[in-house]
Amino acid sequence: MSILGDEIIDADYTESKIVAGQRSIEVIETEIITITRQAQVTAMHFICELGCRLTEAKELVEHGQWGQWLEERVNYSQSTAENYMKIFKEYKGKQYSLFGDLSESQTLLNLDATKLLLLTKIPADEREQFADDNDAENISVRELKQRIKALEHIKGKLEKEAEDKQKLQDNADNTAIRALEDEMEDAIDKANKKQKEIDSLKAQIEELSSQAIVPSDNELEKLKAEAEAEIKADYEGKLTKAEKEKKELEVKLKALEEDIDNQIEEAAIIANKNIEVAVNKLKVDKDAATDKIIELEKKLKGSNSDIAKLNIYFSEFQIDFEKVQESMKAIKDNENFEKIKAGIIGQMSSMLEMLSEV
Repeated sequence: MSILGDEIIDADYTESKIVAGQRSIEVIETEIITITRQAQVTAMHFICELGCRLTEAKELVEHGQWGQWLEERVNYSQSTAENYMKIFKEYKGKQYSLFGDLSESQTLLNLDATKLLLLTKIPADEREQFADDNDAENISVRELKQRIKALEHIKGKLEKEAEDKQKLQDNADNTAIRALEDEMEDAIDKANKKQKEIDSLKAQIEELSSQAIVPSDNELEKLKAEAEAEIKADYEGKLTKAEKEKKELEVKLKALEEDIDNQIEEAAIIANKNIEVAVNKLKVDKDAATDKIIELEKKLKGSNSDIAKLNIYFSEFQIDFEKVQESMKAIKDNENFEKIKAGIIGQMSSMLEMLSEV
């Protein structure tokens, strides 16, 4: 029996002296099949045992002396030894007892060492299925090589396609990441520019705030004249508005009087009680309108008096000052509150000095 190269395993056969016709052909067939399976298991067992010991020996032989040791000490070629060791490594978990259950992995047990060695190119968990699918027991070694090579080609192609697909995906991901990074850099640049603009404006504001503003006498006179003109214009506007309101009230009063007369006549027809209620209400409205007209006439009559003018100006000033106070309270939490407050206090101080000089 030739196994993997130039090694020969010899066996002696004892001629069986059996008289023909004493046993049935079925019994003989069964014995032949059984002995064949036992021989296959035994061969597999011995190859694995040899591979195990050769593996152990290689660890002990000095480096570079392995081929010489094989040839001189055990009469093995290096290729045969390496094949036995590979079979041991790949199939050591599949060693079967000579008298054990032959049903498990029967496909592999039926193969010779050459085919078992070829099947080591197939992953261990796919090996038995591949052997079954391709009828490894009955095809030639050459055909088995071709089918294994075809499978490797298909796997290589699939792996290449998967690798190319992954590369494309990686490139797409990298492109998207680079685009996001560019957008982020642009956003950061814009934010930095805005911050620089803000810092520059703050510096300008601080510089202007630190500069003391002292108006000249001419500027003060100009401001005073402008303020007086503004006050005068405001007062005249208010007088004009009061006169207009007076005229409007007179028109309304006249209309009310006419309306009263009309309603009295209508109420007399409807009922005396309703007439009295309506008349009383209209009289109250008339009195209120009359009182307001009288008040406006008093103001208008005294408008030529300087004291009256001053009273009006001062009343308006108090109202405006209260509005300033309310506005200051509303912006108390503003970061520029203290600067605005200081400016107002400075203006008030100037006004007090002006008043003290009158």
